[in-house]
Amino acid sequence: MPEEITPAQILEALNDKADRDLMNVATGADVVVEYQMPNANNNYTWYRKYASGWIEQGGRSPNTSDAQVTITFPIPFAEIPNVQLTRSFNTFDNTAAQNQTTGIGALSTTSFRCYDIAWSGSVVGIAWWRAEGIAAVVSE
Repeated sequence: MPEEITPAQILEALNDKADRDLMNVATGADVVVEYQMPNANNNYTWYRKYASGWIEQGGRSPNTSDAQVTITFPIPFAEIPNVQLTRSFNTFDNTAAQNQTTGIGALSTTSFRCYDIAWSGSVVGIAWWRAEGIAAVVSE
């Protein structure tokens, strides 16, 4: 009759493996502790949160004919002065793509205002954005 394995034994084996795997990580290396992949359900927002508290996140503006929208960050930042925020703009046919830091306003730890989403009369586009900085709550 085979020996029965308890849930506690499985947990201990997994913890031992995690400890061994983490011993192989270079000292001072930062690791992703939480993430979100972009998809239609989250309006193509994504983020990577590191053990140090550093966060990289991004997404796109909603499809709208409004000239400006408020974008809410998936993860709030700790403070504004150390947030790097950029955006790019594309028309739906991708004929006028350009990287720019203009068109951003009302930056807070939880959101920002994205301007010039619709331009040239009836041409509607989307803005892709990316922000980096320290998260409001550092993972342990």
